Amino acid sequence: NVGRDNMTYVITDLQNNIIKEVIDNSFELQNRPQCLEKICSNIEDFVENCGVDRSKILGLGVSIVGRVNPETGRSYAYFTSSEESLRDIIQERVKIRVLLENDTRARCYAEYNCSRSKELNSSGEISPKPLNRVISGFLPSFFIAFSFSSEV
Repeated sequence: NVGRDNMTYVITDLQNNIIKEVIDNSFELQNRPQCLEKICSNIEDFVENCGVDRSKILGLGVSIVGRVNPETGRSYAYFTSSEESLRDIIQERVKIRVLLENDTRARCYAEYNCSRSKELNSSGEISPKPLNRVISGFLPSFFIAFSFSSEV
């Protein structure tokens, strides 16, 4: 999650189990090339240190504030000066397939996905699996979700 004032990195399996989560509260989203460089290098660092073999990671979900076209991978609020879409820039840099989405829509997907996933709680009752600020269920094997927002 790339937020205005933080960056959250999460890697999960397809059962929404969090393997690793890191929150960077020192991050500040700015519409400048240096910020895009920091985003890409932070993602690369997280992928290298997440504890999952890179070959098992089939996709990277990136959510960002503002208008986003998930089909073209374009953000209409940030990093618009390049002919290349934000999705393509990140994908080319980290060498992992990228899904770019608006942060609010990504949260809706995660809420829907987690509410469909039920598990027994300690007293044996069925309870909804907790929402872990994760977009998952779209890709097989491991899925990394990054979200940029002003909320944690």
